[in-house]
Order: sequence, then C-alpha cells, then structure tokens
Amino acid sequence: MDTKTIGKIIAQKRKEKHMTQEVLAQKLSVTAKTISHWENGYTLPDISMLIPLSNTLGISVYELLSGELENRDMTNITVSQADNYEQNAPSESDKRDKELEMTVQYAENNMRELKHRIRNISCYILLISIIMIALVYFFPLSLNKHIVQDSEMSIAVTEFKMVYGEPVIDTTDYGKVNNPFKEKIISMLDKYRYYRMPGTLFSDGTIDHINEDLITFTVYSNEIGYEIINITSGRIAINNKTYYFPNSQDFIENILKLLDE
Repeated sequence: MDTKTIGKIIAQKRKEKHMTQEVLAQKLSVTAKTISHWENGYTLPDISMLIPLSNTLGISVYELLSGELENRDMTNITVSQADNYEQNAPSESDKRDKELEMTVQYAENNMRELKHRIRNISCYILLISIIMIALVYFFPLSLNKHIVQDSEMSIAVTEFKMVYGEPVIDTTDYGKVNNPFKEKIISMLDKYRYYRMPGTLFSDGTIDHINEDLITFTVYSNEIGYEIINITSGRIAINNKTYYFPNSQDFIENILKLLDE
C-alpha cells in the first residue's frame, strides 16, 4: 500500500470530478491542506474517511486502496477486449476479501503513523520544555526584589587578606543603615544583574575569596523575611544559593564609596 499511489488516485479522481482541493475539503469537512497532504503522499486519510472519500470520488474503497481503477467506460472496446476484461477481473467476493485485508493493513499503517507522530510530538514537547526551563533557569535576576524600600537592612564589610603568610579576616560591621543610605543603594540597583549557575541547587552559599572584599547585607521585609546576601568579586550568595554576578566588583566599589561618605 503506497501513499504516493493513493495520493495520485485521489488527485486524479478529484480532477475528473472538476473539484478543487477546497471543494473536496468542504465535502469531507477537512482542510484543503489535508487534501494536499493526501495527494502528495505526505499523509494517509484517516480510516474513518475511506468510505466518505471513496463515495465523493465515485470509486470503491478497493480501488482507492489497491490503486487499480476499474474501466467503467466499455463503449469503445471490442468484444474480445470486453471478454478478456470479464475473465481477468476479480470477482466481487475476491474484491471484498482483498478490500478487508487492505483495510486492516491500512489501519495498522495508520496506527504506526500515529505512534510515530506521538513520538515526534513527545520529542518536540521535551525539547521545548528543556529550552523553556533553560531560559527560565538562566534568566538574569535583579537585586530589586531583595532590597526594597520598606525593608530593614544592615551591612558589614569583610576583608580577607594574608599577613605574614597567614589568612586574616577583618570585618567592619556598620549595623542597621539609615533610610537615605538605603535609598541610594536602591536607586543604583537597576543596572545590576546576577545569573544562576550550574550546580546552584546544591550550593551551600559560601564564598571565601582571599584578598577580596566581601559585602554582607542582612535584609528583612514582611514579604521575604530574613535574607543574607553576600557579594564578592564575580559571585553573589543569597541564603544558601550562589550565583554569578559579573558586575559585582563595580557594585562593591560603589557601596564602599557610599560607606566612606
């Protein structure tokens, strides 16, 4: 059973009936694109469409599936040709048996095609889901949602340095900041973005960079509760998650300037 052959028969009989693809589509309650796909052999008609399609085209289901059109015009053939046609033509019983066999095979082909489409659709859905998750997961995040106007905020600066070969941690705790200072921080947050990193789900949020400043914000708001935000060069840790912060050094320098004022 060849899809191209079935498609050619559909196109041939449609044209003989002087029907466009749109007209045939209307008669069968399908789209013209569906008719086009049938005729080009891209897809097969659904098994439920075999009888309506055959009746509309004026052929039998046997002719449609077998690709063997009967010669219904007997006016221009000789007696011997007619006798030969009668002898070689399959009987009605043979046609019915063959038609049943082809219909079963046709149904099996449709089922295989349906399974193939389902697999393809499943693959597309999986691919789209992966892309959507990746887009959402790695979408740039903003500090605006953590430090807001009505939040309470304290700040500390920790310097990690080496003294005579030994690590020294020097921390200055500025305590709770006043509203003017907080407003200055909030006003500059729009231009800073941080990004999720692979392994973020398993990060413990720790940052330990020697010879670099570490800014720690302790923020409290009614919406999010307490959050500990640690920022150092290239990294930001919020509670127990670590993220990539490409402009962190610029952010730290601006904060240090504000603290020196």
